[in-house]
Amino acid sequence: MKKTFTLLLVLLMAALSVNAKTLWSGSQSYANYNTTPEADKRVMLTADMFADAAVGDKINVVFTYYAADPVSWHQVELWKTDMSQAITGGVHILDGDTLATFTLDEAMLTELKANGCNLAGTGYTVTEVRLDAKSNVLWSGSQTYADYQTIPVAGKPIVLPASMFAGAAEGDKLNISLTNYAADPQSWHQVELYAPDMSASLCPGVHVVETTTEAAFTLDATLLAKLQATGCAIAGTGFTVTKVTLEPNSGMIWQGNFAVGSWSSITIPKDNFAGVTKGSSLVFTFSDVPEGSGLVLKQNLPSGWATMPSGSDWISLTETEYVYPLTDADLETMQTYGLVLTGMSYTLTSVQAVVPSSIGQIAKATAVQGTIYNLNGQVVGQQGSTSHLGRGIYILNGKKFVIK
Repeated sequence: MKKTFTLLLVLLMAALSVNAKTLWSGSQSYANYNTTPEADKRVMLTADMFADAAVGDKINVVFTYYAADPVSWHQVELWKTDMSQAITGGVHILDGDTLATFTLDEAMLTELKANGCNLAGTGYTVTEVRLDAKSNVLWSGSQTYADYQTIPVAGKPIVLPASMFAGAAEGDKLNISLTNYAADPQSWHQVELYAPDMSASLCPGVHVVETTTEAAFTLDATLLAKLQATGCAIAGTGFTVTKVTLEPNSGMIWQGNFAVGSWSSITIPKDNFAGVTKGSSLVFTFSDVPEGSGLVLKQNLPSGWATMPSGSDWISLTETEYVYPLTDADLETMQTYGLVLTGMSYTLTSVQAVVPSSIGQIAKATAVQGTIYNLNGQVVGQQGSTSHLGRGIYILNGKKFVIK
């Protein structure tokens, strides 16, 4: 079981790889809800183009704004190839926009793999259509929020659709990269997540100051359910967003290669424990644990080292991983002062925080209800048995589980 924690880290790192494929390139203008100058010459994306696509992949439409369109509301759309109906909601565009993104959910993916689609809408000239494999980057660009509104164009918040969170799991982090907007007349600057229609806040906001470069929202069960149901809009005031990413929860606190001889020590700073939650355990990984090895954990108090609140002292090491359940008092002192590791005769390679209940175990050939994703967000199973899955970590109903 202990090896699964190492496997989790490897898989999470692999999930960040990005691939892109050009589906179409050229120049085709859309105006008055048709193509121009020649009508009914829509860009068609055939089903074979999506043979290797997966949930979470993105169709990126690169375009220039077509100001001569007599229609005032400009929008990029994807329709069925027979033009009987749209396969998803359109993307509203304004003068200055250059990219419209459609994130593939299960329904869209099924339609595209079966029939492909047509590019439709009005008010733009398309120059390229790409299929980008799922990335942890949900949005990039530059959007400023001031006086609790977007500027220079009001009413244009960054919207992250529900499909972007299809493969997310509890403990993942929504990270918003930003710079401070000092010209904001508001003195209290804050990043918030709202429902896409701006009707309600989804969770408490994150206060930001002049030096803040990132606001992070950890997905608990409640927030995850909201995001997977409706998506969200970024709101607040006093900042300029440059990138939004969804980071898988690896729980890694420290990595390296530190050899502890006879009572030498290493101190892990308090900031490394900031995202650890109550009920977690620390998983210590070692590359070398000869006979007689022992781990000692100490509080790093201003007055000097002290025994941990839980009373833990000498921990005899017999395997290359050791799981240490945290008491609330243990966690509090680590988040306030950090943690000292000392002892005898071991080589430490990593310290990772895990919530035991967050990674369940499922036996092979177990019957399950729901769609199964791998850590890349790709669908690897539907309703039924898990017998076809190899060893590894998967996501089912927003929770990670292990097949051993």
